[in-house]
Amino acid sequence: MDLFRPAEPTTDPRELLIRATIEQIEALGPAKVTVRAIVAAAGQNIAAVNYYFGSKAKLLEVAHQATVAEMLGDTEAVLGRLPQDPQRYLAELLHYYLEGSRRYPRLSRSHLHAAFTSDDYTGPFPTAFASVLVRLRDAIVAHVPALTPDQANRRITRALSAVLFPALFPDFFAPIPSLDTDL
Repeated sequence: MDLFRPAEPTTDPRELLIRATIEQIEALGPAKVTVRAIVAAAGQNIAAVNYYFGSKAKLLEVAHQATVAEMLGDTEAVLGRLPQDPQRYLAELLHYYLEGSRRYPRLSRSHLHAAFTSDDYTGPFPTAFASVLVRLRDAIVAHVPALTPDQANRRITRALSAVLFPALFPDFFAPIPSLDTDL
């Protein structure tokens, strides 16, 4: 399964603006994204942002929601196969998260910006990912019945920390230039 498939071509101005916003967040980081850069990348005009979204802030919010929905869809596809071979599909899921956060580091950090800066975990990603964490814990407990939910929580925390920390803080790991993404 190719979890990083290219987007289908579209001429829908709303979709073009969302995709351009995602590209701009990744290229520049959310603080440096401008409406002019977004509309230029989307081949649209500035009025389209207000027409479709009402504001730059709302467009950024919709772009974040779109990437969370994409991640959740991919996650659901893997979690649905988890009972068939838990070890294989947990490894696939961790690899997906690592690869996604390495391919899109600014977007990944953008999703967690409010959590880092304000201890605010109410954004689209933290809210949606909470249910993924519970499902992962439950899957691990079902596969390894001797584990308590608390023990499974600790295993998930360690695994996701090991996967996400290098991607979110790549300069910390700069002395190790060939980080292997195979789990």
